[in-house]
Amino acid sequence: MKKNILLSAVSAILFVLLSTNLFAQNDNQQAAPKIIKPKPYAMDFLFCYQLLNTIELRGSEVDALLEVKNTLKPFIDKIQADNIPMNNVVTFDISVPVAYNFLQFLERGKFTGADAEKYKRFVNSINEAFKTSG
Repeated sequence: MKKNILLSAVSAILFVLLSTNLFAQNDNQQAAPKIIKPKPYAMDFLFCYQLLNTIELRGSEVDALLEVKNTLKPFIDKIQADNIPMNNVVTFDISVPVAYNFLQFLERGKFTGADAEKYKRFVNSINEAFKTSG
């Protein structure tokens, strides 16, 4: 129940942010989407990125999933290439619309209770980034 309330609150915040970002016009051009900078642990980030491979999709969602994965892939590659310890905090950049899609896809992930803390910490890092981005 707390998860549903949290996700509803996040969805409402994201809706407001998306509405202002997506419909704002600057010389008849759409403003660039707002970027947030979550700071999760490397292990949580890798876990949630891999969790994307467990979800079921509809054909209309393929482009959104690929956008999420393509946005995150360079950060995942850097963690692995630099052998960043899994308990280190990492920062990555993600646009609000892509972060919203990421959270929506993560809700459908299948994982064991042993991984619940990783999931929760990661989602909290994104929520905190929304709060601090103004």
